Formats: sequence, C-alpha cells, structure tokens
Amino acid sequence: MIDLTGKRVVITGAAGGVGQALVDRFAHLGAAIVACDLPGAELGGDAIEQAHFFDLTDRQATCAAAEAIMASGVPDCMVSNAGWTRAETFGQLTPDRLDHEMTLNFRGAADLASALLPAMRERAEPACFVFVSSVNAVSHFGNPAYSAA
Repeated sequence: MIDLTGKRVVITGAAGGVGQALVDRFAHLGAAIVACDLPGAELGGDAIEQAHFFDLTDRQATCAAAEAIMASGVPDCMVSNAGWTRAETFGQLTPDRLDHEMTLNFRGAADLASALLPAMRERAEPACFVFVSSVNAVSHFGNPAYSAA
C-alpha cells in the first residue's frame, strides 16, 4: 500500500465530486490535505490541514493562495483538479465563454503550478504535479474550449 504519511497534497476543486474523492483517497493514504476551492464552497473531511478559497480566474488571488499554502510548508504534490465547462459546441462558444473557460481550465491551473514550482523544485525529496485530464479527450467530441485547455 502507498504510504503518504507526512506528505502535504494540494487539491484544487476539492469540494466537487471528483475533488472530494481525491481528498478522501489521499487522506486514506495518510496525506495532509491542502484543500482549495471557490469562496463559499463547503469542504469536508478531518484530513484537511488547510483550506484556501479563491477563484482560479483571478491571477492575483491564485498567487496569494500559493504564498499562503507555502507559508505552512512546501507541498509534496499538487493535484490540479478544478475545471468547468458549459459550451458544448462551437456554436455555443462565444468569445466571453472561450476566455472564461481557457482562463479557468488552463491559465488558472498554470498560474497556481507556476507559483508553487520554484519551491517544490528546491525540495530535497521529489515533488509532483498531477493535472486531472478529462476523458473528454478520449471519447467526447464537444466542449471545445475545455478540451483544448
């Protein structure tokens, strides 16, 4: 069995269905969870060491959250799970929807990872980033901005 005792794992989108399953599983493996989600999200679980509420579309808030996360120690792992889509087809993909979905699903994840990366690289032990990809890339042919991100 994998033992993550003493490891800090950052999980974005931690209040959603997949996010909560990730929180539960990593906690079961002994990790201390740094749960991240939107303001107002309800995070549950005794294994949550820290909770950070911010919007990945807000670069300043994302960078501030990264600083707050690292103030308690450099993470061992970041799981980029947060994501969102509503434009099923190109016909539904307005310029505003495209900007929002690319900002959230791509740039927001990149901003958080980029803010954590330098400190995680300097760790004596290896660290990891996991970017949760949608099965949309394998079998669903809709959601063009989400798929591209």
